[in-house]
Amino acid sequence: MFSTPGSVLWNNFFTAFEEDIKNKYRALRGANDGSRVVNNLTYEKITGAYECNPEIFGSYAMKGIRPIIAIGLDEYYKYFATTKTGYFDTEGKTIVEDTPEYAYACQGDKKLTTELLLRNRLNYIDSWWLGGSYQINAVKQGQFWGRVNGNRGTQTSDTYLDVPQATIDEQVANGNTKYDGFLSKTYPVDYFDSRPGFKLKPFLKQYVTFFTDEVPGAPVKYNATTDERDGVWTSVNADTIETYKTDPESPNEQLVYLPGVDYLSSLGDLSTSYFSEFTLTAGKRLLDLTLGSDVPGYKNNLLKAGDGGKFTIADGPNSTTKKSLLKKIIFTGITSLRGTVDTQGSEKLEEFRALNTGLQNVYFANGAPLHTVHLPKSISTLQFVENKDLTRILTSKPVVATLDAQDKVIYADPSTYRGLYVENLTDYDGSAGVDCNITSLTISGGGLGYDSYKILSNLVSIISQTNKQVVISLKDVNWSPYIQAEEGERYDENITYYRLNDHSTFEPYSYSTTEDWDYNLLNGKIYTYNENYNTDPNNGEVQEKIITNLNMLDDFIDAMETAKVQGVETQFQNPSAACSVPAITGELYVSNDAAHKIAEDKFTSKYKVYWPNLNIYAANVIESFISKFVQINDSGKEEEL
Repeated sequence: MFSTPGSVLWNNFFTAFEEDIKNKYRALRGANDGSRVVNNLTYEKITGAYECNPEIFGSYAMKGIRPIIAIGLDEYYKYFATTKTGYFDTEGKTIVEDTPEYAYACQGDKKLTTELLLRNRLNYIDSWWLGGSYQINAVKQGQFWGRVNGNRGTQTSDTYLDVPQATIDEQVANGNTKYDGFLSKTYPVDYFDSRPGFKLKPFLKQYVTFFTDEVPGAPVKYNATTDERDGVWTSVNADTIETYKTDPESPNEQLVYLPGVDYLSSLGDLSTSYFSEFTLTAGKRLLDLTLGSDVPGYKNNLLKAGDGGKFTIADGPNSTTKKSLLKKIIFTGITSLRGTVDTQGSEKLEEFRALNTGLQNVYFANGAPLHTVHLPKSISTLQFVENKDLTRILTSKPVVATLDAQDKVIYADPSTYRGLYVENLTDYDGSAGVDCNITSLTISGGGLGYDSYKILSNLVSIISQTNKQVVISLKDVNWSPYIQAEEGERYDENITYYRLNDHSTFEPYSYSTTEDWDYNLLNGKIYTYNENYNTDPNNGEVQEKIITNLNMLDDFIDAMETAKVQGVETQFQNPSAACSVPAITGELYVSNDAAHKIAEDKFTSKYKVYWPNLNIYAANVIESFISKFVQINDSGKEEEL
């Protein structure tokens, strides 16, 4: 009744009985007393009281429009009766009842405001007093837990001790193997020394902490003014830090739990925690996950995924704990990480970096705004569907960070490593014996442009050397600098247009009448030339000159026909067919010269048989005498007979 910051009575009362108040709060929020769980102070019970719910009050005399007992009626009309039509609650599952006559609040009504206030208020007090889901018995049921390590020698890049080098040398000379591999440097060495604690950034203004085993650290309050950029550092006592600095063996590893992960937007840089076990089943408001580091020399050989592994982020598309807001995931340098990582629940993911790992499969959400993806040579499944922000491949290993002479980290301009890099595939130089493990390639949506052709070309060259079986599917490829004008577009005299003629090549379009323009536009014959599409961002080469012939398509057909005769599988085995060519649809433009014209009839008699949805055009063709019968439908569009 008096719990306000300005209440002298409350402040004196709280000072005198602080621990009793906190203990009672924890008990009401769901403390386990050994025989039962008492949870009388819950969101559901508080809102039930506002709603005059007889199950909460224990009396049906309170039910109805004119209840016999009207204890909660005032609260009901103040906070719940005035509501707009059909909004979802904060869980996004239940539509609140309709009362359209009170639809006055554009940004939510009193009921929604009350709901947010209660949830956020309970979370704030929970984070401060470690109640509710912040209690260890609740935390251990899920959310986040892991095992951090320090001073693990050759297993990690944490090989520095804050002791004289002579001490280390003496211990090694005396046969003390605990000091093997360690060097003397002043603690901490950036991005190598293990550090106890976490730098956490909450989604709301609240307290943050973590548990070592079942012992909580001191909750630290987040200050939006000073902590907005980096978050709040939650550390442990000085004695523990001292062991990290000077002792080569202690602490070897420590089990940690992190409460309230659903209300955190960042866990900070976890690379120097050197996790050997990591489980993250909560975290729906997380924006980044940094477990590894791109700093040269960084290594964590403790964390594993896949068969028998102890790593999970529980983020599949149907996961109830998916992290939809994640924008960045960094696993670089976790050399022991293997198996599969599923990020399909992260529809907003922009950046995924995992070089120097052993991952075999990574799955991304269809349409995610990915712009930076770095994958190791161990990857076997490469799949991108409608990831249109992924616009180029990197033809050399990206450099994200370097170390100067003083071991300080210098980060590169993100634009220099933005793009798709797959080790030994996108940087393939034609060398024999390349270690590339791709068994399935799927690119859909045309976002990579000509670079998806480069990937295909590199992969085919690798396949020819290794004779591997690879399933290839490229849908809606955009291998042409000519862009079809959209239906309804108006003629602009400042733009140069081209017309696709009946012989699969382009010619300049001269505007004559509105009727002629509309007719050609309606039938998909008007194109523009994309000047920006003409230069490789990696080396400045002319992109258009990449495809100068159709030899690759001819090789696909020859390989498939040979396989049919011999009764063997082709390298591009389609699971639904005995023998197959790679599945390719979209637009392909051949920039051939006049000395190497392509017979026009091949487009239909040869290539269309195998790729019916691949439109092929060329700069120079040998025109065929082809008769095409069309009719004009009611909308003025040609229909081939």
